[in-house]
Amino acid sequence: MKIFNDIYNIIENSSSIGVVAHKNPDGDTVCSALALVLALSKRGKIAELICDDVIDPKLNIIPRIELFNLRALLSYDTVIVVDSSDISRIGESSKLLPRAKHTISIDHHKTHEKFTEISYLQEASSNCENVYNFISEHYNEYIDATIAEILFAGIITDTGGFGNSSVNSDSHAIASQLLKFNFDSNKIYYHFIKANTYDTFMLKMRSLSKTMFFADRQIAVVVFSQEDFKNTNTNMQNTSGLLYDIINIEEVKIAVGISEVKDKNFKISLRTKGNADAATIAQYFGGGGHTRAAGFVRNGYVENVIDEILKVCADNL
Repeated sequence: MKIFNDIYNIIENSSSIGVVAHKNPDGDTVCSALALVLALSKRGKIAELICDDVIDPKLNIIPRIELFNLRALLSYDTVIVVDSSDISRIGESSKLLPRAKHTISIDHHKTHEKFTEISYLQEASSNCENVYNFISEHYNEYIDATIAEILFAGIITDTGGFGNSSVNSDSHAIASQLLKFNFDSNKIYYHFIKANTYDTFMLKMRSLSKTMFFADRQIAVVVFSQEDFKNTNTNMQNTSGLLYDIINIEEVKIAVGISEVKDKNFKISLRTKGNADAATIAQYFGGGGHTRAAGFVRNGYVENVIDEILKVCADNL
């Protein structure tokens, strides 16, 4: 593939490479970045994983996670941004881009806005699939059980254990190749898909009981307040996955999760099915994502935020 060749040639002519994960990092961005860092390090490059935020403790199970934000350099010959649809997603790390000789994006969001010299955009159920395709084409000899486990973990987290509608034969084919390596895939699957903490369970019980339904139950909205987080010893990261309980309700076509970050500041997560497009809704508010999962940020009183979102959601049923 020509674009992979272009990326490969840039990497081969670079001594130092910074791989940037997006803010509020999830499993897919962390695993995409970490797999690249390990493969390029084995190639003899100085490769470091950079991110503005700390990781969810749930991701500590990922092999070599100690490399997350373990930095020795302040600038790099080449910067590779993974799993980020626009430059705002990487926050302060964007300051690395002007200082680099070359910049590259590897992303899978349909709403991707080009902000690097080279952008590889391929819609896939996870960005780890794109990273696997690149590594397997040019650095296949460096894929070992550790890198395979990392990529598998990223795929599992972003596909909901292969349960999302974006999963296709390519997703399963790549997973099949990774499973040929000797790692405990059952442990990864259980940890990210089935295992839960008491605190998260209590957040679920407290918040989902307050779910509001609109438009003949086609739209569902749940608010995770700062009080909810405080009383259950949780935070916004603990809401991951809870929207699936709502979108799986037969009548619901759009599930909206509103997490209170601070006073009058909210992070919105969307899950959809049927004809509803989460990315279209998110783009209206300056966000982005995928057809079935997207997000954005909104400021204001929560009642007004809900009203604004409902109007756009109703137009996208």
